[in-house]
Amino acid sequence: MSRCSTATSARARTSRITRVCTGCAGRLHAPDVLLLDEPRANLDPAATDLVEPLIGRSSGRTRVVTSHDPAGGLAEADLALGLRDGRAALLGPAAGVSPDEIGALYR
Repeated sequence: MSRCSTATSARARTSRITRVCTGCAGRLHAPDVLLLDEPRANLDPAATDLVEPLIGRSSGRTRVVTSHDPAGGLAEADLALGLRDGRAALLGPAAGVSPDEIGALYR
């Protein structure tokens, strides 16, 4: 393994550990609202399963989640807000919004 790939691998592990710890800390302090920026990015399936009860829908907390995964975000959202140039370009119940509508915001 080259030095570059070793360093990249170490950064990825650190990122995953940081996300898991952030999820745990959020749960320990019992906030009413969780602000989550790409909470599952770079997590392997085992880590995702570990943090899901802490930050997922079943956590029972209000969650504000940013995601570049339209289908995944909509699947667990109640309300969808899409921004373009810092303004609301899409706002409505997630059940009525398609991943294609979210994807169009990126074009």
